[in-house]
Amino acid sequence: MSGRVAYSPMLGVEVGGSGYFGNQSASSYNPLSIYAVDWTLQRGPFELIGEAAWAYARGNSRAIPGSSITGFPPGSLLTGMNTLNPLAAPPQRLWGFYIQGNYHFMPSFLTKLAPKRFGEGSTFTAVIRYDRVNLNMDNKGENQGEWEQISFGLNYRPIEDAVIKMSYQYLPKAYNPVAGQRIHDSAFVMSVATYF
Repeated sequence: MSGRVAYSPMLGVEVGGSGYFGNQSASSYNPLSIYAVDWTLQRGPFELIGEAAWAYARGNSRAIPGSSITGFPPGSLLTGMNTLNPLAAPPQRLWGFYIQGNYHFMPSFLTKLAPKRFGEGSTFTAVIRYDRVNLNMDNKGENQGEWEQISFGLNYRPIEDAVIKMSYQYLPKAYNPVAGQRIHDSAFVMSVATYF
């Protein structure tokens, strides 16, 4: 079962809440619950969007009847199965959020230079975004599941349904599993998307 409710007190402002509830196992009762809050604030060319979500996968850290995991009787703790920490059990609780600021613009000199390419319907968007997640909340002291990213980007939409994106992503809490320590990491990403 899933659903979403949104409230918009005025044009350009919307706050929504959504949820999902289902069973993650065909052979036993292992419910999965996901709850989220999202928001959009728009004023002129400025936009602030974001979302926060919490998930609880009850029984995810234990073997269930009919599972294909050998060596673990039903109900036993699944140690050595966690990709974030080989000594810990798979986590049951996860959470994360992002907040993103957008500024839409079109330089007038580009419109004069190439009106067909940079005309009505096309736009540039400057983007700054902060993401943070924790995929390992059940294993206290094991912070390999924490992840943080700050992104600076520029998008170009020649038409509404197509976009060319480029962004610089900085990860101050990246994790090196070989050395077993936190590192600073970064990446430059380019992508193209259309009609979805």
